[in-house]
Amino acid sequence: MPSIILEACQSVDDAVPIDDSVQSSAIPDFLRAWAEATITKDGVEATVSTAFACDVIIDARFVDQVMPLRRAINSVLVEPQTHVTLHVVLPSEAGQRVDLGQQAGTLFRRPNLKCYWCDEETLPQVLNRIVAAAQSQTITFLDASSVFLPKGLKQTLHALNTTGAELVFARTESDHCLGAQKETLETAVSAMAVRLASIADLGHFDQACGEDCISEICRRALMEARPIHFADHTMTRIEHGSVEPAFVRSGGISSEPTQALRRASVRLVRDRVQCDVVVPFRDGTDFAIEAIESVLAQADADLTIHVIDDASRHSVAALFERYRESTKVRLYSNLTNLGPFATFNNIIEFASSPFIAVQDADDISLPHRIAHSVSLMQQSKADLFAGATELFGDSVIASDICHRRLTLDGENNIPVRRSRYACKNTRGYFVENPTLVVRRDAFIALGGYADFGERNRNRTGIDTDLQLRAHYARFAFAVTNDVVVRYRCHSVSATQHHASKIGSQANREAAEEVRRRLKLYAQGSFNPKWFGAIGQYRGQTRPLE
Repeated sequence: MPSIILEACQSVDDAVPIDDSVQSSAIPDFLRAWAEATITKDGVEATVSTAFACDVIIDARFVDQVMPLRRAINSVLVEPQTHVTLHVVLPSEAGQRVDLGQQAGTLFRRPNLKCYWCDEETLPQVLNRIVAAAQSQTITFLDASSVFLPKGLKQTLHALNTTGAELVFARTESDHCLGAQKETLETAVSAMAVRLASIADLGHFDQACGEDCISEICRRALMEARPIHFADHTMTRIEHGSVEPAFVRSGGISSEPTQALRRASVRLVRDRVQCDVVVPFRDGTDFAIEAIESVLAQADADLTIHVIDDASRHSVAALFERYRESTKVRLYSNLTNLGPFATFNNIIEFASSPFIAVQDADDISLPHRIAHSVSLMQQSKADLFAGATELFGDSVIASDICHRRLTLDGENNIPVRRSRYACKNTRGYFVENPTLVVRRDAFIALGGYADFGERNRNRTGIDTDLQLRAHYARFAFAVTNDVVVRYRCHSVSATQHHASKIGSQANREAAEEVRRRLKLYAQGSFNPKWFGAIGQYRGQTRPLE
């Protein structure tokens, strides 16, 4: 409508002689101003309808009649704008199996409905098998005694996406409804949605917990202070007798956050992973050597480390000589100073692994960073990974930029910055770029990091643009609370340097370009390659003999 109004304004302007009094009477000034403001307003809203995909698990082990199960299944399958893969967990007793199978008839023959009979496997084993075969980024649990109200599943998934939460508990119509208090879960709930990456990051379903394995996932999320959303609207209804939903049992679960973040996770069962790591540097060879050594020390990972001299002003011969014979390290030199983002783009043509990681030359990767990142991406089918950083170095800078202070390995008040999932109002930086690992194919599909046209502008805001572009192009993120990188705070880093720090002219200009692009991204479908700069400086990064 604003565009139509402005078009009408222009048509009148073209038809009417240039006369302020005539224009004012033909098109009220406030109408033109409203239309222009609506199009150029700072608040950005996505204007396209969203289709959701979700894997739904229905626990029907304790259902002795087919009609309640049929109602639960149908309440999921009729959801608008939602593609569902439905997994039904059925009882193991032979008599119940035959009875349900005979009554259900064609119910279980739908192509998007899969059945799992609990014979030799426990509930955690069945759930972990379902998660491994999931087709989407979200798992929703529904008790077989309940049904989704019309659009209830869609509203649940919408809440997960718009709030940036990792778990969403759906409010239900019954005496079992979830209380308004967010400190404890005092009663059972009949449905919840959780990100696939969060299930993997929380350690999957624990065999030792048996029937309480889903409750244990909720308990871990609460204790780690992960973002959890309690739905405001009623989305489900319990309608089969007095069967009490078992996803989160009564008794209360404390949500007081733990004060310990793991330095490097060992929860994931992993094979050795393959990854390329990009380490551009300019001068500061002492810091660069620390960064390279931290990558060489990575556990459970086969790495190719690309070390690039970004037109240093001082000799780097000693650093190159140190790694010249390393089978894991490849050495390069930029013909001109490109900056870390353009250099990363240039290395894509030399990378051979399915994954590629950012390694800033003044930061230190913790020993399981790459293995944990890639394993989580593989298990959650994500395109991009982000974690938390521990800040060290200049304590004043660390205090200014930290998100919170925690206890790590017995040390108190360690400043930490966390990545997070994007939400509806995300308009800026939400992924800690020093922790970024991305699928090589996804990075190419995104077009790589952008170019803002000037060297100092290319030191700031470029990472924010990539994150927002990936989010609005619907690439999948996997985010962990685990600290995977130690971020060095010092006065000549890109965020503190006088030429590119927050408030500098280059920073203001870059921020304006990010806002301009964000408005385009949020308007609907677009080709993310249009906004990337892969290939723009091709040939400027040369491998050394």
